[in-house]
Amino acid sequence: MNRKFKLIEHPADIGIEVFGKTIEELFKNSSYALFKIMDISIGEKQEKTIKFSLSADTLEELLVRFLNELIYIAQVKNKYGKVDIKLTKKQNTYELKCFLQGNCIKKIGREIKSTTYHNLEIKKEREFYKCSIIFDL
Repeated sequence: MNRKFKLIEHPADIGIEVFGKTIEELFKNSSYALFKIMDISIGEKQEKTIKFSLSADTLEELLVRFLNELIYIAQVKNKYGKVDIKLTKKQNTYELKCFLQGNCIKKIGREIKSTTYHNLEIKKEREFYKCSIIFDL
């Protein structure tokens, strides 16, 4: 599957269906979709990398925390860029380390309040993972 994501219908908010060959790719494609939906115009380019770590009991909870952190970084810290992540599982906890290329944002076309848990479930279908994500506008 070459497609990273597709928009899905939702009455009040905006939804996407995201795909990935691995869980890491699913997370990266989710961040790519988020930034596309936000309609970000890039300001000055910087080489500064923003790093953060998160943990959660489930992959779904980790995905919501990850996307909400990216929303915060974009809308509050005015930073955006290519995302690289590393996922690990230690006992019953998933851990994520994220490295975000910290370019400045010139303008955000669509503000997103948060990522929701509504019908969020990561599934494996044949050789790829997918999930539906709803963003609260």
